[in-house]
Amino acid sequence: MSAASNKVYGFLISAICVILQIHLVQANDTIDIPGDNFFPEGIASDGNGGIYIGSLTTRKILHINLKTHKTFVFADTSIPGLLSVFGLLVDKEKGLLYVCSTDAGVAKLDEDKVTSLFAFNLKDPSHYARYPLPGGGFCNDMASGPDGSIYVTDTSNPRILILRPGATDLDIWIEDKIFDGKGINLNGLTWSGNKLFVVKSNSGELFQISQKETTQRLTITKIKTSRPLQFPDGVELMSKDKILVVEGSGNLIEISIAGNTGNIVLISKGLDVPTTAEIIDGKAIVVQAQLDHLFDPEKAGPPSPFALKIISLK
Repeated sequence: MSAASNKVYGFLISAICVILQIHLVQANDTIDIPGDNFFPEGIASDGNGGIYIGSLTTRKILHINLKTHKTFVFADTSIPGLLSVFGLLVDKEKGLLYVCSTDAGVAKLDEDKVTSLFAFNLKDPSHYARYPLPGGGFCNDMASGPDGSIYVTDTSNPRILILRPGATDLDIWIEDKIFDGKGINLNGLTWSGNKLFVVKSNSGELFQISQKETTQRLTITKIKTSRPLQFPDGVELMSKDKILVVEGSGNLIEISIAGNTGNIVLISKGLDVPTTAEIIDGKAIVVQAQLDHLFDPEKAGPPSPFALKIISLK
């Protein structure tokens, strides 16, 4: 594990406090993930009744049928430069699966350790494009914008990158010292109209970045939430001014945003170090990463069998 990875994930483990409480969802509302060392992180819906799940440790991406739970390996170590798999995003119109590939210091890697954004052909993952992060960094999560661009959070730098339609390289979309800090900075993000919502994990903050259509000028607004966020990670859009946020402390919450304020409502608690979620048919499918068992195994012991939690949002 690199010194940088040790520093980042040392902060992560110190920030996450696993809350051992009874879960609000029945035990059978789960989807098993095969393998005792998979350690999932990202999730994406294929829009056709299936999901993709990425692994931090095995460098695999699985596809799971939500109805039958049938699973197959979509991509693995045969892809040169595919590192630990973080954020995932399906673009059905383009027929692509975007993947954040980053060295988290927990997977056996080849010599190629360049942090990159991958774009895999959904029909044939052997056909793909790769976009290294300019100057290096930590590709964590991404969202598709109203202009068709892909927006990527760089957790180790105070910036959000952009892959414009037809571009061959990632560019810096916004960079600001307000996003700087120790450990894991910008993380989950989602668009609502001309506004991008993004969380900063280490400080528990939520930001809104507005873009004017005429001038393309960007304005950053800090959203004052009804309580500090507890290591926020994945973010999904629920409605125009309401977002779903996964907290590493074990919570699934919704935040209703009005102006520069955000009201938090608890949906579920007691999740096992969750990272992100996907909303499908009024339900949140939540990734339980069990990261404490990965980065502090002496204290946490071996992980439980890996499974996704299905939580009703109605």
